[in-house]
Amino acid sequence: MSPPLTGSFRGQIHRIVERHRRELLRMERAAASEMVRAYGEIWKRLVVEIERLVAEYREVGEPGLSWAFELDRLQQLQRQVEAELRRFAAFAEAQIVAGQRDAVEAAAAHLGEILMATARTGVGVSWKRLPVEAVADLVGFTRSGSPLRTLLDELGPEASKAVRDGLIQGLALGHNPRKVARAIRGKMGGNLVRALRIARTEQLRSYREATR
Repeated sequence: MSPPLTGSFRGQIHRIVERHRRELLRMERAAASEMVRAYGEIWKRLVVEIERLVAEYREVGEPGLSWAFELDRLQQLQRQVEAELRRFAAFAEAQIVAGQRDAVEAAAAHLGEILMATARTGVGVSWKRLPVEAVADLVGFTRSGSPLRTLLDELGPEASKAVRDGLIQGLALGHNPRKVARAIRGKMGGNLVRALRIARTEQLRSYREATR
């Protein structure tokens, strides 16, 4: 018969679990910081083109919205947006896969620590490391054709539409370049929020599945 778990032991387990939770939070924040930085670099390049296009429109005396479509002006900007977001999606994919692997490794280490602490009480436990194929299954959800990869691939068209709508609205209202750019940035912000949510969800899912 196993000995009863004491209050001291339960307190020890609680402290271990809390430390593990803080480690996961640090991992999540580090990944989020990298994605925010990458998205910020994309915006720096896009805002130059957005403000330039609006400035040109105002310089020629605001000739009407058809001007934005002439000489492929708006289409070129949209193509640039989609190209930038494809690069961001590739970066986000790599970050998410790395986060999944880190979460799986953390789950293995955390559970091993808890089981070792339990063993010291005299309770019989056994522990084997996760097999390589199981780890591969847990982190393989961003491959082409997967639901996650589909979500990431949707970021480009959505951002392109946000730029198109924001630019047309800004030109129609006669806003200055900076005001138009700020409005578009607000519309595009949802893409970053979505990418961060995907990354967090996948990291936690991988941790839970590895622990299970």
